[in-house]
Amino acid sequence: MPVIGQKRNKFFRTLTARENAEVFRERRKAARERFENLSAAADSAFGAALSNQIAGRAEIIARIAAKRALDELQKKISQTKVDLKA
Repeated sequence: MPVIGQKRNKFFRTLTARENAEVFRERRKAARERFENLSAAADSAFGAALSNQIAGRAEIIARIAAKRALDELQKKISQTKVDLKA
């Protein structure tokens, strides 16, 4: 139980129920605020990671689509050259 007093005189008085409740409330409030801050930071970090992952995936998909389009275009060009030679 928390106590208030002077160590030099070896006199300590215990907290009243109201003081004890106030100390408990303050500690609980501090713990809740610390938890909320950590939760917000974690949420922000996960959101940023997800956003970066989505952006990276979109870039990869765009590269694949561009490569397919380029391959199809090269195939058509090569077919056209064959048709012109024949």
